[in-house]
Amino acid sequence: MNLKNISPKIYAGVAILGVGVTSYLTAKGALTAEKRIQEKGAVTKKEKFRAAFPCYIPALASACITSATIIGGFNELIRKNTQLAMAYGFGQTMIRLYSERTPVEIRKQVAEEVMQMPEIIELDTTSGPEDMVIKFTDYLSDREFHASRKQVKNSIDEFTETVLKTNGRGSLNQLYLCFHNPDELGPIGYTGDVLGWEYVNDQGPIPLISPGFDKYGLPCTILDYVNPPKDGYDNNFA
Repeated sequence: MNLKNISPKIYAGVAILGVGVTSYLTAKGALTAEKRIQEKGAVTKKEKFRAAFPCYIPALASACITSATIIGGFNELIRKNTQLAMAYGFGQTMIRLYSERTPVEIRKQVAEEVMQMPEIIELDTTSGPEDMVIKFTDYLSDREFHASRKQVKNSIDEFTETVLKTNGRGSLNQLYLCFHNPDELGPIGYTGDVLGWEYVNDQGPIPLISPGFDKYGLPCTILDYVNPPKDGYDNNFA
């Protein structure tokens, strides 16, 4: 049995059990604490706290474990939903591709893509040299370009330093202008002007790089963002 497929259910079960255990330990701790306060003759708030606190340690530990389980389950659901969204987007792209092109055109385009692909394609983007040039697909504009992970990171850092820190906000088109690579990403018109980021907590766009497929079904690397741009940049996010 694949643990990843049932992990959200396990998280939910442990969380429900944890809530019950925490409630029980809290009630039990309250009874024990009352006895300890009487035994020690505690009068002031400080004395009562010192006498009662050890009784609530099991309940506190159970609450921490339960909270961690809930957060873990939430993150796992986000990961699975992201995978489903990517799979749905890929399916829609393939449907559009086959509806708009003839089989001859499709085979010709795939052959051209294979000839233009780098010699090394990185499928697992969490490993391998950061300066290795790979094929990217920008999730926001659906455009393809070749760059290394290091170049992508440097471009986003440049946008954060020169645009966000200076102005407090920046548009998607301004980010694209910071991509200095052979297949330079330029502005995408009105859409790139109305989407953007604010400089919050000394932080700009956080790249999300994951293996995937291009619109022709060929391996590539998907560039997305943990904090996607917000609509309304042209209106200062009003």
